[in-house]
Amino acid sequence: MAFFNDIDSLKLFILVVFPGITAILFYGLLNPRSINWTQLPLEAAFYGFLNFILFQKVLSFNSNLTSNLLYFIFCPSILSLIFYKIRKIKKIQKYIIEPASSPWDFFFEKREECFVIIKLKNGETVGGYFGGDSCAGCYPNKDEIYIQYSYSIDKDGDLGPVKDNTKGILIAKGEYSYLEFFNIEGEKNE
Repeated sequence: MAFFNDIDSLKLFILVVFPGITAILFYGLLNPRSINWTQLPLEAAFYGFLNFILFQKVLSFNSNLTSNLLYFIFCPSILSLIFYKIRKIKKIQKYIIEPASSPWDFFFEKREECFVIIKLKNGETVGGYFGGDSCAGCYPNKDEIYIQYSYSIDKDGDLGPVKDNTKGILIAKGEYSYLEFFNIEGEKNE
């Protein structure tokens, strides 16, 4: 028993599912998450069908390379970007579940500058400035953090001055008990 009875069935499958897979993979670059391979065909068909309806004017059944690139790559990527941007609208976030893989990913996805104090499992406390040149791993390589500026910690456990001659701190997964984040001076909690 053949899955595709004729060439038209195969064309329809390619026109719907392939752009859907492109949309899912591009969205995964914007919002890393685990892929449920059993639901992938259904999800790909949904996004592919949306792509087909929204962008059928772009679609050309000839072998024009530009129209094929637009339909199979550019349009599904734009569709993913639109969904991602809609998900970030504060008024809409009240009504949807946050699809971040973890609270770690949720926090660091924002890329907000802040000060951080880290309590290590060995009892030591380190701290620094998490800024534009800092990095925190996200799914699937989460829970590691690089802080671009290392600060001294005073006897009360507060951040002191920036340490001289360091290039920051790299903290590996499993080396810390908790992280505490602080606003940059002048920022207020929302």
